[in-house]
Amino acid sequence: MPALPPDLSEDLLQLLEPSFQLPETDRRERLQPLLGDWPGFQKLDWSGNANSFVAQLIHALPGGELRSVLRALRAERNWQGSEAHYEDRRHSTPICQHRAPLSANRI
Repeated sequence: MPALPPDLSEDLLQLLEPSFQLPETDRRERLQPLLGDWPGFQKLDWSGNANSFVAQLIHALPGGELRSVLRALRAERNWQGSEAHYEDRRHSTPICQHRAPLSANRI
């Protein structure tokens, strides 16, 4: 997958990390239905803390597979909004918002 902008990578990390604070086997079971056919599935390092696992996952997944994971988690957690804005209903706070474009004044 092409490198993501750092701010998008950080937003995705914050968005996905809570969903993967699980033991290795549970992470694998959670992603098997979505990514089991992806050739890189068996190469993922399932160990480590949620932060390191999610960072690796974000950078390893091709765009289509990453989109599948986001959509599945959105459905699972009843997230609302477009793909640019997700809201976790349990906390009623924005998790990931599309960043405003830079203006000439901010450069």
